[in-house]
Parts: sequence; C-alpha cells; structure tokens
Amino acid sequence: MGKGKKIEVKEAGMNNHAAKAFEKQLKDLSGQELKELLLISMYKQAMLRAQVEALTNIVIRKKMASFEEIWKETHENFKNTI
Repeated sequence: MGKGKKIEVKEAGMNNHAAKAFEKQLKDLSGQELKELLLISMYKQAMLRAQVEALTNIVIRKKMASFEEIWKETHENFKNTI
C-alpha cells in the first residue's frame, strides 16, 4: 500500500480492543489503499482455495477419503465457526 501503512491481525479471534484498533486503522486508509488491500486479500483467498482444491483432489484420488466425507467434515467445521 502506497504510504507504507501496515495493518496486522495476529489471530482471527480478536478481542474488543484489537477489533476497535483494527477498525480505526481501516478508517485511516485512503480509497486507493483500501482497493489494494482488497486486491491482496482476494488474491490470497483465491490461492488458498486453489490449494484446498488441490489437496482435496489428491486425497480423493489416493482414496484416503471420499468427496462426501470431505464435504460433511467441511460443513461441520463451517457450522462450528459461525
């Protein structure tokens, strides 16, 4: 990001103080910096998705688990994060 501002989130489960500090950092960013941050985030998400898909395909191909087993486990994990 252009002006060298740095935003860090060390863990997904931020406490209230950390969340407010993060929100303040976001508000201090320019529109261009927000666009760049979004682009980086989207790239990382796409890369992670590709990696998970590759691992899923390998696991299924090696008959370590079926697609249904992976889907069921994914669904359970997702339900527990909400």
